[in-house]
Amino acid sequence: MMGGGGGGHDPFSSFFGDFFGGGHENGEEEKPRGADVVFDLFVSLEEVYVGHFVEVKRKKAVYKQTSGTRKCNCRHEMRTEQIGMGRFQMYQVQVCDECPNVVLAQESRTLEVEVEVGAHDGHEQVFVGEGEPHIEGEPGDLKIRINVEKHPRFERKGDDLYTNVTISLQDALNGFKMEIEHLDGHKVTVEREKVTWPGARLRKKDEGMPNLTNNNQRGVLYVTFDVEFPRTGLTEEQKELISDILKQSDVKPKYATVLSLCVMKKQAVVAVFAAGKLLTGDSQANLANVMSSSCVHMPSAPSEKKRLRSWYAVIADKCAFPRTDSYAVTAVTMGATRCSECPPEKRMSRLPLQMCCSRCSSFLCLMHMKKHLKENRHEFAMSIETGFVYCAWCSDFVYNRVLEVMRLGAMNKYRTRLGLCKLVSWNPTDADIKAWDMMTRVGHHAQLRGLLNMGSTCYMNSVLQALVHTPVLRDYFLSDQHCCQRPPGTCLMCTMHQLMQDFHRGDSSDPVAPSDVLHIVWEQSQMSMGGQQDAHEFFLAVHDLLHRHYNAPFSSSPVAETDACKCIVHQTFTGKLRSDIICNKCSSVSSSTQPFLDVSLIVPATSPADQIGIKTCLEMFCAREDLDRNCERCGCMRATRRMSFKLVDSYFISVCSSASHRTPSSSFEA
Repeated sequence: MMGGGGGGHDPFSSFFGDFFGGGHENGEEEKPRGADVVFDLFVSLEEVYVGHFVEVKRKKAVYKQTSGTRKCNCRHEMRTEQIGMGRFQMYQVQVCDECPNVVLAQESRTLEVEVEVGAHDGHEQVFVGEGEPHIEGEPGDLKIRINVEKHPRFERKGDDLYTNVTISLQDALNGFKMEIEHLDGHKVTVEREKVTWPGARLRKKDEGMPNLTNNNQRGVLYVTFDVEFPRTGLTEEQKELISDILKQSDVKPKYATVLSLCVMKKQAVVAVFAAGKLLTGDSQANLANVMSSSCVHMPSAPSEKKRLRSWYAVIADKCAFPRTDSYAVTAVTMGATRCSECPPEKRMSRLPLQMCCSRCSSFLCLMHMKKHLKENRHEFAMSIETGFVYCAWCSDFVYNRVLEVMRLGAMNKYRTRLGLCKLVSWNPTDADIKAWDMMTRVGHHAQLRGLLNMGSTCYMNSVLQALVHTPVLRDYFLSDQHCCQRPPGTCLMCTMHQLMQDFHRGDSSDPVAPSDVLHIVWEQSQMSMGGQQDAHEFFLAVHDLLHRHYNAPFSSSPVAETDACKCIVHQTFTGKLRSDIICNKCSSVSSSTQPFLDVSLIVPATSPADQIGIKTCLEMFCAREDLDRNCERCGCMRATRRMSFKLVDSYFISVCSSASHRTPSSSFEA
């Protein structure tokens, strides 16, 4: 059955109509229509706030009557021919020769478009019959789509408005009262009496955008404050006065990793995708080399740059992130296209990654696109699913700042059209890159610090030294990912956070006294107070307390939602051990898995000259073992058990003991 723009007649209605009781409802045929015309109208945020009328002039194609008649199919009659046994062919015929002849002409039209109060970006206003004409039917519609331009001071999110105001340090400390000019010119009074932090936000109700359906309802205006610090230096007397007033000498500095700096700056973890590798805070990585130069094969000639960007914009707007409904149909068609180079048995499934060549109109899968680029000496290809660019010379997906800006812009427009929120990503400028490379990285010149022995506490120091030097735990605590409201001295997670801060300060080489850790372990675990203790037992107690305090009721850390705990200690140290019991007669295998935190390894009693490594101990641990076990399948009483590691996390803990005596020693190997 044809749609509105393709004839409007059901070719099977005349064939099956009498059998099923008739054709269209009320016996009326749907008339064909011309194509719809979509026009983008760019308006300012002020015009949307107060409402506006815009005159649009356009030239429209119309059919005008002229002399003579023409032959047409205005009656929508069908002809049926039998082309074989049980096979029929149906087609439309032009039987009318009495319709007046028409000629296509151009007419100028002036339309008055109303920009409604509170209209959203992408809102459409339809003018019926102002679209493209149809020679045998009615003309299509004209759709005026509202595009709201970016405002220099206000940002709109739904019916809410956001703006930033910079205040002085004096106003931030003493309070202030000021007025903000709104979109329609009226003044909004902003007043604060308490201390204003950089990034503090003030909420003004009913000062946002008016609602489209109910103009009496308005959103919220959010005012975010930036504090400008004085640029001139202070005298010694002024510094002393400030110190006496603020009284913040007891505040300890807090150090953060690159990860937390990214979180604080853009509320998201920023990662740089370059040459297929993910860079996450490597102290040796030069961000300027990654973000500015990116792929060295990108064209340098202005004409080639323009051609590449034009090609990228077309594919991004029409395939990867379709801007209109018609483009969305094209994107679905492209996404479902099968690779012509793939074998027939693989064409039935949707391709995991469909690529488009930058030099020709080839759409192939990634594997065959590599071959195509190499044989035809074409440089780049683009994924029509993600928008990322593949370089044939680099043999990998590459980064380019301009193309990334275009990709994010097209993706956010697509998400807005679907009613989703925009994604905010940090695309650093040259100033950001320069500041990044000039940044002093924490710990680059840091001195190693020891742990103070507080009397028979070497067992605790050995465990804490291993924990503070574990990169996963170090990054977790230094990035302020744990925050709870438990009373001081009762949460081991908070105590470990402070220990990490003190240990990695880098401005002192004095040993750290972990008395708070010892106090919490003594108070909240089964370990006895005083005297020398077992390091393995202390580690298990610390592990249990970290797990419990991570999931404490007053903690902001996420609680595990599945059987596998998601706390930081279980994610770092827990693995899975597999046990296979094999029957010696029928060879049936019974397998089971169980989680483990550490593994007890036996060191064979050999002479001191022999070197026994961790590999030898693991081979002994996983060696076959004879068992007396009744087989459920054949009833045999002899079986063999074989241990293996099914899953090992980032850090593997082994507790070694000598074969001469099985008392575990305080040694940890990772």
